Amino acid sequence: MKILKSLVIVLAMAAMVAGATNAYFTASYTVSGNTFSTGTMEFDIRQTNTDTQHLPFSFTGMLPGQIGEDQFNVFNHANSTEMKYRLYFTPTTGDPIHWDKIKFEAYRCNWNVGGSCGNWPGSPTAEGWVKDFDGSSEAASIVSPATIGPNISNYWKFKIWLDTSAGNDYKNATATFDIVGQGTQPSNPGWTE
Repeated sequence: MKILKSLVIVLAMAAMVAGATNAYFTASYTVSGNTFSTGTMEFDIRQTNTDTQHLPFSFTGMLPGQIGEDQFNVFNHANSTEMKYRLYFTPTTGDPIHWDKIKFEAYRCNWNVGGSCGNWPGSPTAEGWVKDFDGSSEAASIVSPATIGPNISNYWKFKIWLDTSAGNDYKNATATFDIVGQGTQPSNPGWTE
């Protein structure tokens, strides 16, 4: 038994000496300066063929059926990501009854001539009553038919008029509204975060 105990001690000592004398090579390398950054989305509604934001249109003295026309472009800034966008109207002042009789047609131009749409392009992209395009849903918005890349403009033409069914209650009345643009990345199934 003493011999067996001695043998176990000798073997254990030999294993410790052998383990202590083994050497392993190792190395390491660092890749510095890795970056993860997020994109941005920035667009505006501009005067056609300019670098300035669109000035509000103003049609005065309009009669039922008389059409006012305006054009502008939605410009996606160079540092922005690709986006989809929609436009809608928000009333700011005026008697609510006046919203019931204002109609519009919006045309998204697929081309431009000298920085504008040229002639009226085919069928309207959207049309209806201004009051119904309040942005409350996709159906209540003027949705761009395609995405827009960085440093690209989409040209739009608008026609707006007081419906011919407007009677004397609409004489000498004013309604003011905003055209609101809302953009998001194309993969977003909705319009908010």
